[in-house]
Amino acid sequence: MRSYSNSECITMSLFADSDSKNDIISFEIGGWGNILRIFPGDNRQTIGTITSYRTVQIEVTGGQARFSLDGTLKYTASVSETRGKVRFISGCTNQYVTNLQVSSPQVLYGHAANPGWNGKWDSARSFCQSKGGDLCDYAALCPGGRQIDSTFGQLSQDEWIPVKGPSVLKDYVQIGTRTSPRDDCCLISDDVCHGLRGRADWADAWGSRTYFQNHIGCCFTV
Repeated sequence: MRSYSNSECITMSLFADSDSKNDIISFEIGGWGNILRIFPGDNRQTIGTITSYRTVQIEVTGGQARFSLDGTLKYTASVSETRGKVRFISGCTNQYVTNLQVSSPQVLYGHAANPGWNGKWDSARSFCQSKGGDLCDYAALCPGGRQIDSTFGQLSQDEWIPVKGPSVLKDYVQIGTRTSPRDDCCLISDDVCHGLRGRADWADAWGSRTYFQNHIGCCFTV
């Protein structure tokens, strides 16, 4: 990102609660013309002007936020926030933003990553936990609700993957296509088969069917 004209303060904030330029996790460049300010901690460094593009990166994982400028690590801080919005805030001047990239804390593993998996919910969760994550919940995979593509998109074939349900319920979600037209993505196991939601044997009994064995979706805290 860069300033519109003069080298003045502009900000990128992560998991921001407001439009404040110095939110809990924020990266301000161009303060007083050539100062970098990083929050939390209000760490300040001299970086030069920002009338040409500067590459700003915030990476949060395992409770640590890493702030890099133009590929160089500038600061590390402990944080507790795990989700929210990315905001670009013009503090003292307008700004240009280009090549925005947001990495996902979700990974869809194919069967080759866990060839012994038989489609059962418990073993799928154990697999995600072995990777340092957990099964995703429905809201994480389908933020748009039913009949909208999942965060993994919509596969062309019938495809169910296990998800965490409320409390101890063991759910599955459709991330593929059961019928045409393609309006069935993000169905959960409560929507079909007479509402067998939460029954571990729903897929355990059908585990031999390939549409329960192709993928496991894992979520990771960042």
